[in-house]
Amino acid sequence: MLKVNMLKLLFIFIISLNFIACESEPTSKATAMLRPVVKEVLTTKQGQVKRGQGLYQALKSVDIDNSLALKLINALRDEVEFSKLKVGDNLEATFNQDKELVQFALSQNPVEKHFVKLNKETGKWDYSFKEEKSFWHARILEG
Repeated sequence: MLKVNMLKLLFIFIISLNFIACESEPTSKATAMLRPVVKEVLTTKQGQVKRGQGLYQALKSVDIDNSLALKLINALRDEVEFSKLKVGDNLEATFNQDKELVQFALSQNPVEKHFVKLNKETGKWDYSFKEEKSFWHARILEG
């Protein structure tokens, strides 16, 4: 009988500790764990340069408006030769959940990619270039 009463008291004690812990103010570490994690939802629209299009017209095909297209062209002007733009060059526009452009990429071949990304602090477009590793493979062809 004594063991049963002791177990009951222990059980009541554990339950009361849980109630006290629930009513108390959570610590900063616990608060950080309870905050919901909000991830930015990004959507990407891809397109290609078509016959008779310049970069300005091609930007419109991936839903980039006129004033923003001019800003992107100005950001790319010193790095990309627009005269070498050709049919089939790939365009990739990345938008946030508010349908605002956050990044634009232009690739003229599978190895090289030009990026323009919006810097949230300055409000300007930052240019970067990414080149995939490639190698030449020598072969002798006969015919």
